[in-house]
Amino acid sequence: MWVWIVICLSVLAYPRCSPPYSSWDRVQPLHRHHISGSTTSKHLSNRTVGSVLPNTNRKEREKQLNSKKEEEEIKKIRGAALFYLKVLHSGGSPVNAASRRMDSLNSEERKPKPILLTEMNPAAAHTPQLFAMMTLSVLPVVLLSLHVVRVDSVAMTFESRDPITGSPVSCDRCPPGTYLRSQCSSERKSDCANCPHGSFTEVWNHIGRCLRCGVCSHNQVVKTPCTADSDCQCQCKPGYYYKTQYDMCLPHSACPPGQGVRAKGTPDEDTVCQTCSDGTFSEVSSAHHNCTEHKSCSGAGLQLALRGSSWHNNVCANCADLKDGADYLREILPAFFVHHNINIKRLRRIVHKLPSQDGKRQGRNTELNSSELHQRLNAWIASATAEEIRKLPSVLTNAGASGAGERLDQKLKRVDSQLKTECRGNEVEMVNVPK
Repeated sequence: MWVWIVICLSVLAYPRCSPPYSSWDRVQPLHRHHISGSTTSKHLSNRTVGSVLPNTNRKEREKQLNSKKEEEEIKKIRGAALFYLKVLHSGGSPVNAASRRMDSLNSEERKPKPILLTEMNPAAAHTPQLFAMMTLSVLPVVLLSLHVVRVDSVAMTFESRDPITGSPVSCDRCPPGTYLRSQCSSERKSDCANCPHGSFTEVWNHIGRCLRCGVCSHNQVVKTPCTADSDCQCQCKPGYYYKTQYDMCLPHSACPPGQGVRAKGTPDEDTVCQTCSDGTFSEVSSAHHNCTEHKSCSGAGLQLALRGSSWHNNVCANCADLKDGADYLREILPAFFVHHNINIKRLRRIVHKLPSQDGKRQGRNTELNSSELHQRLNAWIASATAEEIRKLPSVLTNAGASGAGERLDQKLKRVDSQLKTECRGNEVEMVNVPK
């Protein structure tokens, strides 16, 4: 930042656009007069220009005045460059120096000063603009180099006081992996010691003790152990990913039925799911399984009883060993309840109302969670008769899940219709369920 402040101040000192005539023409009258030795003084003020050259016209006087202003601008640029270089070399602040320099320039401009003709360099007078441009082009490079060197040198030391004399001293900082055991004096250097086990320092420092190694938080494991010059690095444990919004590790999301895993979760990213395409399905909620192709019902004696969807497989029937349509519907019931994601209150009512052969209802389930309720449902599905399964749509409706009940009833009717079409002549007597 200091470098750009200096560059801006130098640019402000640069003269504005000049008339089309050459700089030599602007200084030529004064230069010729100085060479001729007609003047009795070494310095000529604004007033003496007209008196020394009474025969010059108005335009020549303007040229002379412009020449004088340009010389003053060049001197300002030279002075500013040398001034800032001296400041940086001596260890001062370029920002404060720039402020002092502007104040000095403003005070100098308020004092009328004569032109010092004897100090004019004829070679520089030929090309004042060229000199100014060269100064501006070289100055940033020099200042930037000095600034970088100074920043690097400051980062390796710190200012302190001699513990005995009290005089200021510049002490070396301790490298990463160490700490300052005792500071320097005018007679000895800084004494640095290695960090003990379980502590570290990562930067050049002058602290009196090392920092304690960090500890991984909940659901995190150590990725890189702590060393003397670096703290430990943690990452989420398997099955979890880091959520920036909450600053914690969360479980990988499970893809619901009808979707498969496109990209498995990592310690930094959550699971990426995709909808199963035509001909594939996923009947479980999982963070690992991808979509699976529907099974084929083209084998000997097999017929398609229910076409598969994105959340359940094809259901095949053997016409030579035909069963009730409810028995074929049984295959998709576990996936049906997972796919429709029925809320836990209705799911408890459904489990409580499930029909049984002895007419008894299921026991208390108010303390069961969703996973335990699905386990009871699956156990009932595996042991239920065809007649009990045919009553399931009405159980769903009575429990408040009328939409799910209607869709399940449509699936059952589709199975019955398909069996009558594909297995004509081999139909079994369907169970009639009272309304």
